[in-house]
Amino acid sequence: QEKQRAEAARLEQEKQRAAAAKAVQQADRSAASARAECRVVDPARLISPQSVDFSDLICMVCGGLPFSPMQTPCEHYFCSSEGCPEGWDRKTFPACPQCRTPIAAPLSTPPKMVRSIVGGLQIRCRLNPEHVVRLDALQQHEREEQAEREAAARRQQQQEGLEQLRSMGFGEAKARRAITQAGGDLDGAPAALIEEDEDED
Repeated sequence: QEKQRAEAARLEQEKQRAAAAKAVQQADRSAASARAECRVVDPARLISPQSVDFSDLICMVCGGLPFSPMQTPCEHYFCSSEGCPEGWDRKTFPACPQCRTPIAAPLSTPPKMVRSIVGGLQIRCRLNPEHVVRLDALQQHEREEQAEREAAARRQQQQEGLEQLRSMGFGEAKARRAITQAGGDLDGAPAALIEEDEDED
């Protein structure tokens, strides 16, 4: 019986280690995705005339359309001054991956005309594809959209919490006060109501 318990404990530890490793991998993927979203946007979200070809502006390593494209001396574009974090480090491999031209210094900012063209490109919002904004305003737009969604979710959660507390027999004012006292934590609101009732007693 002790062997069975020991084996069960060992299996549980392995299960916990596997779960922890999986959580770390997911966190790493999320962090990598967040870093990429600061540098590039998926070209599939681009809204542009069919006759215009923007493929030269796409980073050939990660396939993203850079918010701030960087140019090699051979006039190829990448998403970082050191190349592309997804697979080309200029310091490790000092040559353009597209044409093998030697690269002795960090990539430079392209001419103002190119920057203006890139900034003015129309792109679909990742959170709401019906919204089309300029590329140079996209990150701010998506931050505001995300903040609004989170605020709406909190409002919805609080409304559901109020309805739940009302169904438990608490009045509107008392329920709202409890949610406020619990710092918006709906799980803590019933406890706040109980404490309030005890104080009143």
